Parts: sequence; structure tokens; C-alpha cells
Amino acid sequence: MAGDRRVVTEPVLPKVICTELAPIPDLPNGPQDGGDQKRIQAALSACPAGAAVRLEADANKDRFVSGPLTIPAGVALWIDKGATLAATTDPRAYDRGKGRCGTIGPKGNGCAPFIAMENASHASLVGDGEIDGQGDKLIEGKRETWWQLARRAQAENGSQNAPRLIQVNGGEDVTFYRLALRNAANFHLFLNGVRGATIWGIRINTPASARNTDGIDPASSTDVTIAESYISTGDDNIAIKGGSAGPTAHVTIVGNHLYAGHGMSIGSETQSGVSDVLITDMTLDGTTNGLRIKSDRSRGGLVRNIDFENVCLRNTRAPLVLDTTYDATATGMLLPVYSSITLRNIQGTGGPLVVRGVDALHSVGLLLDNVNFGDASHWQVTNAAPLVAKGGVTPAVPGIAAAAASGIDCSGRWVPFPSTQVQPLQPLQQPIERAPPAETIRRASTLTVGPAATFPTIQLAVDAARPGDTVRILPGTYREVVHLRQPDLLLEGTGSSPADVVVIYNHVASASGGTHNTATVFAEGDGDRLRNMTIVNSYHQEHPDRTSDIQAVALYASGDLQTFQDLHLVSYQDTLYAGSRGCDASGKCAPARQLYDNVEIDGAVDVIFGDAKAYFDHAHLHGLARPAVTLTAQRRARLDQDSSFVFSNCDVTTDPSVRIVSLGRPWGAYATVAFIGCHIDAPVLPHRFTEWPGTKRLTTTAIFSEDGSAVSGAGLSEHEPNERLLCPQEAARLSTAIGYFGSPAIPTTVNCR
Repeated sequence: MAGDRRVVTEPVLPKVICTELAPIPDLPNGPQDGGDQKRIQAALSACPAGAAVRLEADANKDRFVSGPLTIPAGVALWIDKGATLAATTDPRAYDRGKGRCGTIGPKGNGCAPFIAMENASHASLVGDGEIDGQGDKLIEGKRETWWQLARRAQAENGSQNAPRLIQVNGGEDVTFYRLALRNAANFHLFLNGVRGATIWGIRINTPASARNTDGIDPASSTDVTIAESYISTGDDNIAIKGGSAGPTAHVTIVGNHLYAGHGMSIGSETQSGVSDVLITDMTLDGTTNGLRIKSDRSRGGLVRNIDFENVCLRNTRAPLVLDTTYDATATGMLLPVYSSITLRNIQGTGGPLVVRGVDALHSVGLLLDNVNFGDASHWQVTNAAPLVAKGGVTPAVPGIAAAAASGIDCSGRWVPFPSTQVQPLQPLQQPIERAPPAETIRRASTLTVGPAATFPTIQLAVDAARPGDTVRILPGTYREVVHLRQPDLLLEGTGSSPADVVVIYNHVASASGGTHNTATVFAEGDGDRLRNMTIVNSYHQEHPDRTSDIQAVALYASGDLQTFQDLHLVSYQDTLYAGSRGCDASGKCAPARQLYDNVEIDGAVDVIFGDAKAYFDHAHLHGLARPAVTLTAQRRARLDQDSSFVFSNCDVTTDPSVRIVSLGRPWGAYATVAFIGCHIDAPVLPHRFTEWPGTKRLTTTAIFSEDGSAVSGAGLSEHEPNERLLCPQEAARLSTAIGYFGSPAIPTTVNCR
């Protein structure tokens, strides 16, 4: 599932206060500690876990001025309504001991942050007060502000050494709630290596001219939620990074409003990967960029499973930028690859729509569904072939015939930035505020399955789901048959691997009215997605002595635009049906475009069969104990049917008792199968493929090919005379899913021998 794997609710203000501090009217703002630093830090350090230090305003003074502060594990710093915690402008307070803070140099890491959390699990920063970074004020002892230092560094091609406002390094389940942040000297809120963070109701307000003042940046972190916040700043409003410290994954960004700034960004550091991100119910009003993924070959990596949903944009210069050449002059081999990027229910205004992959082998994988940027926008597409779902796209993508998009109604979504000006309170006249009842983010769209969850069985949850909903399955074994009939459902196991969630049943063809009735899981809705689970038909395991009429399907996939990721499918005969809903009397066949990403499929006879247009990326095909194993039975029935199986970068292995492996046999007259760049550690026949009994399809009409495989088992010394050999440009196109889905099935007229 794209998004935070935790069940996230709105935070509450602390119920236990260890210390209350009010400003001291005559306390000088000293150069070293900012005046209030020592007493605030002493209170934080002495506060027990589970309690809060609360800063309060009074009638005489509402402002605390401090040097750097560290919030310990389990402790909350509560800045109350009307109070302001300001960062000292003295660079000596932040200096890391080398005298570089407040200067320009080759690196920009010479300053400690104003507020730090170091492996501070369960720490929090909350309240209705304000934190002022004073980036607009003169640096003490200098003639320029922090922001002017940043602009001068840009002109001099150097790096400014300026303190970030808040930095979190490591730790679990940290919280930021309801605060106003403004005028940071550098980034406002930066998370690094955090496992679980909730950022809710934050207001960030800094001028658009303030350089390098990102709003919220999760980096190398997992399970992060950013909700109901308002961000206006001088750089990326939100930027998700996967830098050298590790990947970022499972991020939910929901209900946020972005104003001035560089938009909703992923990157530019992606070398460790960014994945499973859900960005939904967002408005962008006046950002320079809209939805952006940016990287280059000096810091690129895999960005995958990114869902942008229900987004409104206006007055954006570049509404969509998916760019792998963020720095066009960059060199290196850290290539950015963007895969499984989805835009669904998007309404925008005019501007360039940039989709730029590295090259044909590293193209952008993009799905568009009801995406309306208006006729004033224009596409700039390079090394990408977007797929357009039934919701359509406006303007039309060059070369792709698709319906126009209706878009979504954004008329009620535009709201002004909320005021951060509040009146100071009289001392001790305001009781501790009671937070409103917690409200679950995914209240209507996520259904949870498990012994102690709302739904005890998967089918009950699926029956209650609506199109677009998510069904989350808690770890366990579920003995049931599951039918997914609704379109656009996401069914996902929540464990750390597919083995943690097992769906198992034992139907067999001889007792079920045919092979097509035997599946353990039926994925029948267009746009359905399955992730992170094991699906088993256990009939052969329970009846190992049966040798005939034992067709028993694990997964039956019959929809269009379906995605299956991180699955383990287990049966014996006919493990996976990857097919369509069939062809009508006129010969028109239902589309069945299906992507299988990082799946393991175990079986012995016709392991994968059907007539889908199916792409298997990094699949592991394993032949079970049987003298002869046949991996595929493709059923393309008509020459004009857009149907084939392609296996790219796959692995083929077998049990030790297997003596012969066939890569496939033609179930349909025009059966089409290609294996490209696979690793085969199995006794594959020298001629690779075998004939369907009683036919001559392999030598007359079927289109079978194998190209560029590495072989450590037997065979593959010679190509079968009737095998079709791919031309290099065709093999290159088929080596990526976007190249495969962006054009018809494997051509039939050219044979590169």
C-alpha cells in the first residue's frame, strides 16, 4: 500500500506538564545562550518521559529567545497560544566547533539546528504558539541576514552555513502538532532516519524569496504522515528524499494546502530509493512547480509506487515535472528510474507537463486517470509512454488515443493562508486545552482484516469496499476464497514480507466445474492491485498422489490495468491465470494489461496461462518436483489481439528432481511469449519451447523468443529453427514495462537472425 502503514489519528495535547515557564520581562537576550536557553533546556532535560515543558505567554512578555535546544526521548515541548520561541541570531551559539556557522564555504554543515531530536523516540513539539527562526534578522556581528547570506552563497557558487529550524535524527514515533513555524534561516523541519512521524496541523509561513527554506523534508525515513498543514515558503513546500543514509518509504501526505514555494517534490536525492508514497486531497495555489519528481545521474535511484490523488492546482508555472535531468550537467551512474507513478483525479491549470526519462531503457512508468490540466497546458514527453486509464486525460498525450478527462471540482478548495497572529493570554487564566476527539485519516477508504480487526475475513472487507478503497490484511493465514469484483481496489498484506500474509484454499477443476472456477483469489476488477502476500492453492499439497485432472489456480486475474507486486503464488498445475474476459462474436477482445512486479510463481504444468498482455518484471519462476516442467501456456487466439507474455530480468529455477524445462507451449494459435535478459538456472531444453499436443502452432503461427539470457543449467546451445529472434531495438523496448505497454504486441513480421 502506498502510504503510512500505521493507523494514524489526530494527535492530542499532552495531559501531564512537568514545568511551566513564562518569559522573564527583564531577562537580557545574551549573545551565547539567547537568554532563555539554559532554563528551557534544564526543564527539558529534567522532564520525565510522557510529560511536557510548556512555554506560556503573559501580559508583560510573550517572547522567549534561545540558543539551540534538544528535546529528549518521550518529552514534549509545548509552546502555548500567544507565545513565541525565537532562535538567537548569534552564529556562535550554533557553531559545531570550527567557526564556520554564519560563513560561506564548500559545505553547508557548519551549524547545529535550533531544535534537535536525537534518537528521541516518542518526543513531540506541539501547541498553538509560534517558532520564529529570525532568518530575516541581521546575523549578530555581521551586516547581512541569514537569507542574504544564502543569496550571496548562490552568487559565489558556495554553500551557506545556516541553522535549520528543526532537525530529527533517528528515533520512532515523533509528533509535531498545531504549531506555526516562520522565518527559518534554512530548512524548517527535516526528518532523517525516522521510523514513524506524525506532522499534523502545522503552519509554515516564510517569504518566497528566502532561499533554501524547505517546509517539511522527510529523508531516509519510513511511515510518515503529513496532514492538514499549510505551507508557504521559499523552496520546496514538501520534499521527500532518499539520500545516502537510506530509502524513504510508506509516506502519507493528506489534506495539505501549499502556497508560495517550489511545490510537492520528491528528490533531488533518490539514490537509496523512494517508494510507497500516497499524496491525496492536496491543493497547490501559486507554487512555482506543482507535482514534481526530480533527480539526476549523480544522485538518482528507484522511485516507485507514487500515487497522486485528488489534487487541485492553480497558478503554477509548471504543474507536472517528472524529470531525471534535474542537473543537466551532472555525471555518474546513479541513474534515476521512475516506476509505477499514478496520477488520478487531478485538476490543474496551464503550463508545461514535463515527463523526461533517462533513456529508452530507463523510461518513466506513468498512469493517468481523470487528469485534467486544461487545454492551455502542453506535454513534453521524452523516454516515456504514459498509460491512460478510463478516466482520460486533458490535454491529450501526443500519440495516445484516450478520452478527455472531466477532472474534479476544486471550487471549494481554495482558502487563504490562515493567520498566525494571536492575542497574548493573561497568565494562568487558560486551562489546559482539551484536544478534539481523534479523527482517523483513512476513515472511509481503508478496511482492515484480521482476527481482532473490523473484518475477520478478507471477503467481508472486500464486499464492504468501494472503488478506490484499500483493504489491509494483518499478518496471518486466511483459509478462504476471495473475489475482487470492484474496480480500483488495493489489497495488501501488512507484514514485512509476502510470507506474513497467506491466503489459501484447495479447489480443483474436477470438483469445481472447470479450471476457471478453482482459484483461491479472483482479481476481476479493472485497476485492481495486489501487494505483499502469498496466495496458495493447496490441492496438490493435500493430494500429492493425484496425477490427472488436478488443475488448481492460485490467482485468477482477468481485468485491465491491474498490478501485482511482491506476491508469492503457489500451486502445481495452472498456478496463475493471466487473461482477459474473452473475445466477442465480432472478434473484439477485452483489454487485459497486467503488470507483475517482483513476484515468485511456483508450479509444474502450464504455470502461467491465459491471453493477457502481461509483463513480468524481475519474476522468479520455480519448477516444482516433476520430471518435465512447462512454464507458460499463452493463448493469443487472433493475430490482431494485443496479447502476449514478456518476462524481463527473470530468474528460472527448479527442484532438484526436475530433468526438463520448457519455457512454454502455445495454447492459442498465435501464442506470443518472450524471455529477455533472464537468468536460467534450470535444465531448459536446447530448443527452449515445446509444441502444444496435436498442433503445429510452434512452427507456423506462434511467436516465441528468448534473448540475452544467462544460463547456468543445461541447454540453450542452439536456437530452435522456428523461434523468432528479436531485433536489438525491439529487445530494448521490451526490456521495460513502459516500452512494452506503450505499443502493440510483439511484431510478427521481422525476424533478426
